[in-house]
Amino acid sequence: MDSDLLLDDYTKFVSPGYGQRIKALHSEMGLSQKKFSELLGVNRSTVSIWEIELHRPSRQNYQNMFAIKTHQEASA
Repeated sequence: MDSDLLLDDYTKFVSPGYGQRIKALHSEMGLSQKKFSELLGVNRSTVSIWEIELHRPSRQNYQNMFAIKTHQEASA
């Protein structure tokens, strides 16, 4: 069975390498780690922990990341 059929977008996002995906996401938006964390409503250290893959962002934080991205794109 194809594993892609069993995994939703969040599960795919938090697969190994998610730290680099998070870093790339806020960098592409021109946001520092600090500003990105403020927009997410988390501590800067939380974003840092995600980027070094000690902990994964929650599903809600994942959704918030992409809501910020969508808002940034709409504002551009």
